[in-house]
This record gives sequence, C-alpha cells and structure tokens, in this order.
Amino acid sequence: MLIKNADIDGAIRDIRIADGVVTEIGASLPNEEAVIDADGCAVIRGLTDNHIHLCAYAAARDSLHLKQLSDISDAHLRVPIDQTLRVVDYHEDLHGRLDKHALDSLAPGRIVRVQHQSGRAWVLSSAALRDAGLVHETGVLIGEEGTDIPSRADSRPDLGRASQALACVGVTRLTDATPYRSLESASLLIDAVTMGAVRQSVSFTGGPEIAASLPPAFSQGPVKIVVGDHDLPSVELLVEAVSTARAHGRNVAFHCVTTTALALIVAAMRETGPSNFAHFDRIEHAAVVPNEYVDELKRLRLVVVTQPGFVHARGDRYLRSVDPVDLPFLYRCGALIAAGISVYGSSDAPYGPVDPWLAMRTAIDRRTATGAVVGKDESVSALSALRAYVNSPQEAWRDEVGPRVGDPGDLVILGESLQGSLSHLNSVSVRATAIGGDLVFSRD
Repeated sequence: MLIKNADIDGAIRDIRIADGVVTEIGASLPNEEAVIDADGCAVIRGLTDNHIHLCAYAAARDSLHLKQLSDISDAHLRVPIDQTLRVVDYHEDLHGRLDKHALDSLAPGRIVRVQHQSGRAWVLSSAALRDAGLVHETGVLIGEEGTDIPSRADSRPDLGRASQALACVGVTRLTDATPYRSLESASLLIDAVTMGAVRQSVSFTGGPEIAASLPPAFSQGPVKIVVGDHDLPSVELLVEAVSTARAHGRNVAFHCVTTTALALIVAAMRETGPSNFAHFDRIEHAAVVPNEYVDELKRLRLVVVTQPGFVHARGDRYLRSVDPVDLPFLYRCGALIAAGISVYGSSDAPYGPVDPWLAMRTAIDRRTATGAVVGKDESVSALSALRAYVNSPQEAWRDEVGPRVGDPGDLVILGESLQGSLSHLNSVSVRATAIGGDLVFSRD
C-alpha cells in the first residue's frame, strides 16, 4: 500500500507499507502498489484502546440497554421466547433492586441475563440459572460468582462485527483487560483473533492463574490483578500475584476504582519494587487518585490507563453520589501528566463509552452528558488527549502522533488537517483505517 500526499506532523510525505510495516516515508515515492491519496490530510498512527473487554463489548452490541425495567417486559413480548434476553446497563440506583424473582415476573419462563453497569455483577432469571446449571437463592451473582457463567452456543457474540465497529473510529490495537482464569474461558476471544475475525492486534492479559500462558495470535500484555471493592485482597495476596507475574516475565495491571484499593496496591508495590522489565506496571481506571498518592505512583514507575469517557457517561451520577472530597480526583489526567506520570486512554467498553474521540473531548472539557463539569483542573490539551490514544504502555512513549519507518502499518487517514481534527476531535474525521497495511475501513 502507498499513501500519497499525507500530512505527517506538518510535512507532506508519501508512506509505503509492505509486509504489514511502514517501510518508507518520503516525497514523491514511486507507485508500485495500491495507492490511496490522502489529499494533504493528516495521517496518524492508529488509535489504541488500552483497556477493553472485547467479548463483553461484542455481546453488549446485541443486548438490550436498560433505561427502565418495563423495557424487559416489552422485549419479552417482542423477542421469541426461545432466545436469550441479554440486558446491560443495569444499576440499582437507577432501576431499583433486581433478583431472579423480579425477572421471573417481568419475563416469565424466559432466559434473562442482566449485567450490572460495573461488569462485576449479574442477575439471572430462574430459567437462566437452570440453563447455566446453577442453583442460587437470589440469582444475583457478584464478583467471582458471575465470572465465566456457562452460556448457550446461540448466545455467542459476533466479535467480527465488534472489530469492524472499532475500526470505523480508528482503533487499530487493543488490550483485552478481562481477567480470564483459564484459556478455556477465553476461547471465544482466542478463536476470533486466531481466525482473523478480529482485525486489530490484541494484547492478552488474563489473571495470575494463567500468567504462564499466551495464546499464539496475541501479543503479551500485563497480568490483570483485580483489587475488587466487594472482596478486598490482602497486601500479601497482591504481592504473591505480582511475584507470579514477574516469575513469567510479565508486568501487572491492577484494577483500581477506590482510594482503599489504591492504598493496598501502593503498599504491595512498595514491597515488590518497580518492574525491571522493558514496560511498566499499570493502574487500570485509577478512578480516584488523591494528591498524596501522585508522587508515590511516579516513584514506583506506575503508569495510568484511564477512561475519561466515564466523566461524560456517569459524571452526573458522580456529582450526586460521590463524596465531594473525592470529586476533584476522579479520572484524573492533567495533574498526573504534569507530575510526569504517563497516562493512556481506553474505553473499558462495554462498561464505558467505546468512542475514543468522545473520551478525548471529555479529557479536554471534563463535561458530563448534561454539560456539568467534573474536575475542571484535570483538563488536558487536545494534542495530549490524542497522544494518550496513539500511545500504548507496551511501547516507548512518543510525542509525535504520525508514523515512522519501522512502525506497524496501522494508520488512520483523517479527512482534514491535524489542527482541524484537534479543534473538534470527532470520529467523523476518520476517513480511512489501515491495519497491517490492509484497508479495513473507508468512507470513500
């Protein structure tokens, strides 16, 4: 592939991609292959979603997004009874308490699976419990109870369609942050990536139980360690999990959404010390980072993989429910970057908005869906927001957003100049997406 007339960090150049890699960048390169004319518009490195749950995202695309409980009854009447009714976006503050008895009343005899907004709990109807071979008093499965729930083959989500939707917004690389406890439980993801249904390159995490395992089609990501609020681990257990990852040459990624979890992680990392590997250990989400922890994160060489999109999607609820003392420290970006901590962008989809351009805008304006502002001092520049999505903790940080010779052929052609795109940061700017030198999306 040859991309002609590309604006790369302010200079008009041609880009040649061969065998999946950028092999040449220069003026007026000879045409020897398929040509795309960028027409003087910007070409940037492909975006990375540094924390996504791909199978859950694919399933959510085909699920009922709950607005009110009557939606379940309505869907029950519209959808054939032999089809599983999968429901997402449930939250008790918005919809009230649910259990299997309530679901049995809303959708009698139907297999209904309702996922909590956090992704850490499920509510199953009586029929759904029977389908999964489970016996449970309430049908409310929390944490490990809800992990790896058996499901019928006809409910397997289409990861290929999910991959294409991500390509349409310029996402070319993913880190799947699901803490799989076995390769068998990750088989749907492994099969889709191995067979090429997922076009993006995918880094695999998995939990400490499979730290020694890496499916062949994946690049190696950090080992995921969940510091769950419903069942906080001891410092000793965290140290053991980090040591297991280190023994297999891997970094770690801590799930962290409360100050208590952050305190436990910092205590454990003080014992283990910073990683000596090429890449850094990660704090996933870093939902609340009070000032007293900022210098410690830097000293321990921890990077932050956060989701500014949550400020947009859930910020109005945060303003009502979060302790006012914590509000300035939610999903921080600006202060962390100013302190010299690398901050990377991600979606946490399906639990957060999947559109990286929405998240970038939110990192700048810090506005909720209704326009309120959360953590105004955490605002970053448009270029800093974009850098957080073209970079990944698995590689050296780069300030420029354009490609270099030797980079993967994962590129996004914008429909305007870089400055034009930075002025509004919208997915409509994505004119085409190439992965490994193959054109996987084009508006033309």
